[in-house]
Amino acid sequence: MIDSVGNTTTTPPMGTIEPSTGAGSALTGAGGKMGKDEFLKLLVAQMRHQDPLDPMDGQQMAAQLAQFSSVEQLVTANDRLDEIRQLLLLQTQAVTDTTAGNATAGGAPVGAAPAAN
Repeated sequence: MIDSVGNTTTTPPMGTIEPSTGAGSALTGAGGKMGKDEFLKLLVAQMRHQDPLDPMDGQQMAAQLAQFSSVEQLVTANDRLDEIRQLLLLQTQAVTDTTAGNATAGGAPVGAAPAAN
């Protein structure tokens, strides 16, 4: 490829990112992980810059989209499970606090008859 100045440049094969250009940091989210937005940007760039004489295999692209969909569903399910876990933790703490409060208030559970002396 020839750039605007007339220098000859080489393009790396699809699917590779040169570490010296810093392009990898633009495609990674927080924690160095690729999120769904970064994945879609990479997929669109891959499709946009593919060789027209040797395009990406349609089955390969469909497999990538199916994998992406599966991963997205798993992430959503994991987020919901985290929410449920947090709610159960709050509920457990509330029950524990209520039980501990009853034990220190008089030693008898709420609704129990007072101890005879």
